[in-house]
Amino acid sequence: MSFYSLSSYSQLRVNQSALDGGGTPSFSNVNSFSFDGIDEHFIGVGGYTELSSGNAMSVSVWFKSSNYTSLGRLLFVGKHVEIKQNSALYSNTQGTFTYVLKGNFGNAFASLGGGTNLGVGNLVDGQWHHLCFTWDGATTTAKVYEDGVLKVTNTSASGTLNSSTTESYSIGAENNGNNPIDGLIDEAAVWTTALSPTDVAAIYNNGEPTDLNNNGLTAPTTWSRMGDNATWNGATWTMTDVNGGYTNTSISMVEANRTTDVPPNPFVNLQSILLDGIDDFVDCGTGLGASLGSSYVGDQTISLWYKRTSSRIENLFNIGNTGAYGNGASLIFINNNLICGLRYANRAQYTTTFDTDWHHALYSVKNNGDTTFTLKLFLDGTEVINTTVSIGYSVLNFTNNTAQIGKASTYEFDGNIDEVAFWDSDQSANVSSIYGGGVPSSLSTYSPLSWWRCGDGDTSPTLTDNGSGGNDGTMVFFNTFSTDVPT
Repeated sequence: MSFYSLSSYSQLRVNQSALDGGGTPSFSNVNSFSFDGIDEHFIGVGGYTELSSGNAMSVSVWFKSSNYTSLGRLLFVGKHVEIKQNSALYSNTQGTFTYVLKGNFGNAFASLGGGTNLGVGNLVDGQWHHLCFTWDGATTTAKVYEDGVLKVTNTSASGTLNSSTTESYSIGAENNGNNPIDGLIDEAAVWTTALSPTDVAAIYNNGEPTDLNNNGLTAPTTWSRMGDNATWNGATWTMTDVNGGYTNTSISMVEANRTTDVPPNPFVNLQSILLDGIDDFVDCGTGLGASLGSSYVGDQTISLWYKRTSSRIENLFNIGNTGAYGNGASLIFINNNLICGLRYANRAQYTTTFDTDWHHALYSVKNNGDTTFTLKLFLDGTEVINTTVSIGYSVLNFTNNTAQIGKASTYEFDGNIDEVAFWDSDQSANVSSIYGGGVPSSLSTYSPLSWWRCGDGDTSPTLTDNGSGGNDGTMVFFNTFSTDVPT
């Protein structure tokens, strides 16, 4: 197996694209700019007036950092909008971002409803992230998207943008150089329209920047490609946007500020959770149950990797509020029998041979449209259970149901667990790709409702939900990660 640095990986993508097409690719992204959080930034040349007469706008940008800077400005778009890191005054979560409409909105957090313009989750984790903010004046609606997922909707964003402005559009700090940010920035763009959720998903493109002028959407008014459209004169970087001609010049930057570190993040799996079998587990709260609701009639899938330390009764994943088998799909070992549970005592089992190796389990539940459900279990990519059970109900009630990793009732798991995912759909057709021959890979393509990576990109005690559900887990009675992972 070969490993590439981000820079070599990026160039490899460009070179391969050229080979496949027989020439230079029409779009490539090989450069970004780095900012030191001290004084480095880009200042706009002249006032930014492109949004002055509009009643809608959107901004989009890619960002990567491991270092939080209080109030660091990512984008400062004239007198119209800014994206900045939070201070403790407005959020206890360092690494989240605040999206501020300005103009006659009052240039205050209260203008969007007392802090509801805060993003969700820590985006200062050493990984590339996509941030997008939209505002529609006709519906007074502002929205925050992070990594393609709608995180915040505020319908009280009434006001107008400045009719004119002499303030510039700056990147990496305010236009006076105050509050610089520490990190890498790529592909910054501004629209005079409010992008739709579908538009944002297309721009995010599963984590890889796309050609904003040729992706089927309205082209941005201003598109600053960062290092891919900048020139160095020996003292200063000059960057002209590819559409409107607005120019930014660098302040306190050197030639080496242009990097080859660009999105996407090559998928790596370096950590798992190690549970002691006594009291360690992950509490994922009631959010997953709330997403499914009180009358759920659809399908379910659980995917996870496990490594056992002993043969005993122990739970891998559970969603429910009654007993070891929960209400929805659950996976539990009874000695060497791997049990697929559904609605408490309805279950099927497969007898395994105990070992201390890593294994992958995918358990799918298919609603047959009556009171019966088809249960399938795939162990290391091979189907070992395919059966139908009757639970006496046509729907499942998940109200107030808690999801847990490594525990149900009094049965705690003893060993490692990694890459836990839950879908409100049947993913059995994708089992071969998800198993990947024994090596975990990104699940983004399959859009899980919840996906806990069990260490990678996480900061103890939180396991970030990388799915669309936003159901972060909390590590209980343990606070460290293991470097033992499936390979």
